[in-house]
Amino acid sequence: MSGQVALLVSPARALVDVPVDIRVAGLSPRQPVTLQARLVEVPDRVQSYAHYRADDSGRVAVGQQPSLGGLLRVSGINTVFCDLEYMPLVCNLSIWWTPQNVTNTCLQTPNPFSGVEQMGLFWSMQPSPGQSLGQRLDKENVTTPHLVDISVHEGHVDVMGEDTLPRLAHTCVEWWYMADGVKRMPVKEGRIRGTLFLPPGPGKFPGVLDMYGVLGGLTERRAALLASRGFAALALAYFNYDDLPKDVTDIDLDYFEEATDWLLRQPSVLGPGVGALGISKGGEIALAMAVHLDKSIARMKAHGKTNFTRLTYEGAGHVIEPPYTPHCSTGNLNGVFTAFGGNPKDVVAAQEDSWFKILGFLRRHLDKKRTDSRLCEDYRSLLTIDGKKVPDPLEDLKSGWQTEGEGMQHWPPTMYADMAEYLVASGEVDLRKRLMGDYKDGKAFSYFDAYMKFCITLLAMSQMCAL
Repeated sequence: MSGQVALLVSPARALVDVPVDIRVAGLSPRQPVTLQARLVEVPDRVQSYAHYRADDSGRVAVGQQPSLGGLLRVSGINTVFCDLEYMPLVCNLSIWWTPQNVTNTCLQTPNPFSGVEQMGLFWSMQPSPGQSLGQRLDKENVTTPHLVDISVHEGHVDVMGEDTLPRLAHTCVEWWYMADGVKRMPVKEGRIRGTLFLPPGPGKFPGVLDMYGVLGGLTERRAALLASRGFAALALAYFNYDDLPKDVTDIDLDYFEEATDWLLRQPSVLGPGVGALGISKGGEIALAMAVHLDKSIARMKAHGKTNFTRLTYEGAGHVIEPPYTPHCSTGNLNGVFTAFGGNPKDVVAAQEDSWFKILGFLRRHLDKKRTDSRLCEDYRSLLTIDGKKVPDPLEDLKSGWQTEGEGMQHWPPTMYADMAEYLVASGEVDLRKRLMGDYKDGKAFSYFDAYMKFCITLLAMSQMCAL
């Protein structure tokens, strides 16, 4: 070993939808190591690990180097399952009938994130040996973070269930659903039961009702994250909580209309409508609200209308949570084991894509004025370079196309040499080599497509500012 091993994690305190950069330094050249992520929060205990090999300088960068394998925990249970058509327009589930006292076993299988996966250590975490089957990572107290222990171990080893293996280095990551300044307020108004989360600072915020599925109770983690992203989010319980009905069959749509009206009456909530976000049974309710309630802003006015967006994710299974949530392929629904399905890599791709599209959809429909203003600010900031305002190329084009000579007066072309010099100054030597290699191979045209997409984006933003 070359010296003291350093494990560098940035940011060490982050919201769960923010990628974390993990690097190891101080290893010997080409040294094999195992990186482990472990989260212990009673009663949950989950972990993951992956094998890496240091580069010639004795470093590992998880976001740049491929994992060489590891261990994916799967259930070793022999059971018969049957398909059950469930929740029309929302999902199909497969129900697994198994005894309640079954626990997980470990099987050697290909690592779920072989290859480059910056957040693989997080989203591939699975229940540790001895944990009950169907355990799904939850966060009952969102005012505290998940504490994820990241450690480095010598060689390529199996660390599942091992608490005493020597560590070359370790650190702890605070993984938050609730950002600093977010306010949490329990709600017990009339029939309404839940928790309201408000973003930091004064003002009115777009409102969202957030609902989970057939386990009932109150789940706060996603509503806390929505508030961290600028929404007044009501985590809404609708059965099996407090004095609400114990059975999911004893609910009616009037309850959700009352919750909508209550949310809109709050002084911190921006009207005239609210959004509804649901998973599993909550997804079915959100669809019903979109069809029947006028105050649900993303309303489908009649069956057969096309004023909605449908996203389809093959291989993602039934449960799609916010980004990097550990994949749970089997759920314990009060003793009935349900196969949620899904391939881990497909699930995390669906998490990332859907979450940010959901946030954009809600902002676009609930807070259009602020969204347009933000686009204008972003566009104008692009016209300021090193503190100096440059001419608006799209404003110049309104009078007609310019000649090459006229265009170069305002916007001199960026040469490959300039790009290479910038990349070297930024320490991006590998990108500089790739750039110049493409130039020598006659692939300069490959950069034109990205440039045109950038120009089209600028055009759309400038037109928005002109409105």
